[in-house]
Amino acid sequence: MLSDAPPKLVADPVHDGLADIEGVDPELIGLFSKRREQIERTMAEWGLTSAKAAQVSTLETRRAKVVNPERLSDHTDRWRSEALTIGIDPSGLSALTGQRGVPVVDAEVTTRVFLRLSSAAGLTEARSTFDQRDIIRGLIDHLPAGVSMEIVEDLAWQYLGRPEVVRVGWKQRTGSVFSTAEMIRLEKSVVDLVNGGRTARRGVAVETAVEGAVETRPSISDEQAAVVTEMCTSGRAVDVLVAAAGTGKTFSLDAAREAWQQSGYRVISCALSASAAHELQAGSGIRSTTIAKLNVDLLRRQQRLDDRTVLVVDEAGMVGTRTLAPLLREAATRRTKVALVGDPKQLPEIQAGGVLASLAKRYPVLTLTENRRQNDETERWALHQLRSGDVDQAVGAFRQHGRVVTSPNAETVRDAMVADWWTHRSAGGSALMMARRNADVDDLNRRARRHVAGAGELRGSPLVIAGRPFQVGDQVICTRNDYPNGIRNGTVGTITDISYRHRTVTISTDDGDRGLDSDYLAAGHMRHGYAVTVHKAQGRTCDHGLLLASDDMHREMGYVGLSRGRDSNRMYLVDDQPDDELEHHGRPGERPDPLDLVTDSLRRSAAKALAIDHRSTPEVDDGADIGW
Repeated sequence: MLSDAPPKLVADPVHDGLADIEGVDPELIGLFSKRREQIERTMAEWGLTSAKAAQVSTLETRRAKVVNPERLSDHTDRWRSEALTIGIDPSGLSALTGQRGVPVVDAEVTTRVFLRLSSAAGLTEARSTFDQRDIIRGLIDHLPAGVSMEIVEDLAWQYLGRPEVVRVGWKQRTGSVFSTAEMIRLEKSVVDLVNGGRTARRGVAVETAVEGAVETRPSISDEQAAVVTEMCTSGRAVDVLVAAAGTGKTFSLDAAREAWQQSGYRVISCALSASAAHELQAGSGIRSTTIAKLNVDLLRRQQRLDDRTVLVVDEAGMVGTRTLAPLLREAATRRTKVALVGDPKQLPEIQAGGVLASLAKRYPVLTLTENRRQNDETERWALHQLRSGDVDQAVGAFRQHGRVVTSPNAETVRDAMVADWWTHRSAGGSALMMARRNADVDDLNRRARRHVAGAGELRGSPLVIAGRPFQVGDQVICTRNDYPNGIRNGTVGTITDISYRHRTVTISTDDGDRGLDSDYLAAGHMRHGYAVTVHKAQGRTCDHGLLLASDDMHREMGYVGLSRGRDSNRMYLVDDQPDDELEHHGRPGERPDPLDLVTDSLRRSAAKALAIDHRSTPEVDDGADIGW
């Protein structure tokens, strides 16, 4: 799991050990400390965290001749100091400059590291491809500390010569792109399986059952009706449904379920998360579970697939290739119809993936594109532009339409965001605050609780759990599955009772009252739920969506965060307020607009791609790629 802690962008000259390096002037340490504080203060005012923001902040706070080189006894001390400003500590310097013994990397160590890099938990764990930089990073992570860069680079070249390493393409910026033979075989098996089942005649519903399912839903759109009809009668072993946010995916699946069941089929569903499975079951009536539990049930023969079964895989765009492939193989073996449902333009897979996007490019797929969630026409248009990749048009429309809220610094913009949330909530509307990081979510929750407490909605003494106070009346979210007690990762509820003696909590949810025991609480699996991460928000719908913008928010995350609300969706960020005390660079009087940083970030897509979809360019020999 990725850490919620922001990356270390500016070195701390005291804690990183600059004061321990012999010959460094104490006054220089003070200068570095002040410099660091100034950079971090500027970043905090903007509410930004990325490396690019650190660069801009560094330029913004740079003064002429901050450091006099004559303060250092020689060039070595200056290099040490400069290295520390980019996060290299004294031990790292010693390793790089050869000031201590270099560990021996023998054949046994080399083989072990190479096998690790080529494994499913290695270079292709999170992405299906890698380049030479990834290899070097992987070697550094797994080799003993202190190995010289010469040895690392030599081992990287050796690794590229291994038989399981395959060059699949070339990129202008990074050069050759590679994958492993295992990953390529896996991806090709999925594509071949889907292609081979296009005439399988599986899951074909009776025509009158399809017509009846459509006719009994007067609000169904022509697009939705066409999707239901095609999915239930195509006969393909695997159908792919790409559904944009707010297009009525669940409503359409409910109609398809009825048609299949009326035709004698058993319809089941699975999703990567228990929360997504629960939402689909509640909205479509399809009995749903997680992919992990389905696999266990199949293994224990507590669940079965056969030619009278239809399996719906929801949020398939978030399912990694290594998770999806065995499920598709089992379905093919049992002659089960599969419907892969999702959107490659929303949050991507955490593991190596790209199956849904690849199938959508290779074969005709079913699509739902008509946005039926957002009531505002301008928002619908802007979200379409954002999903399509035209970020400037999307952000411009949101801004001109009053959907971008700015304040002079991070403190005031968060206060404004929480104030808007409270206004919506007080008026009886459902409002959801979202942010990229858990640290920001915690901060928004603390601010929200002040409003809730001030209105007298919280009762009794607080029970402090994992540093967070909880009272009766608090809105909470659960972050870990607890199936025996009916709790899912993503369950939301309101605290109705607290046992201070036993340190347990009872919450009221849409599914009834649920008890959280002391072990669950002590592990920190319950948090305040006034604000959530964007990942927790995917699949949820509310009246008003409020997104705390950040400069590390990729396009898919921005699209999800700005498409939750029916009545309104707003993005909150720090505006452009020059600080006269700072020396500005670039054009006189200009300071980079934080919105520009956020817009740049939204231009970046985090979508995954299959290794077999990479293509060679003229810079790569014809025989060097896999040639799909």
